[in-house]
Amino acid sequence: MIEVADATLQRDRTLKKRLYARAGIPSYWIVNLVNKVIEVYSEPSGVNSSPDYAQRQEYRVGNSIILRLSEGQNVLIAVAAFMP
Repeated sequence: MIEVADATLQRDRTLKKRLYARAGIPSYWIVNLVNKVIEVYSEPSGVNSSPDYAQRQEYRVGNSIILRLSEGQNVLIAVAAFMP
């Protein structure tokens, strides 16, 4: 799941992140246009009283992210490609 956020950043980091973690979405990205970073959340807790993701990583302009599509298939994505 990928959200692009500027005015919705706070909602994407709270309400939507909890909803996606509860649903077991394995990877949740926020393309944070405000700070020009991509926040990647992984390891969702699933259904519990306080759903969240156990891991959070930030990638900045100049970084690339490896997107694993399937076994043995990876795509390298430049953070700068997402930023205006």
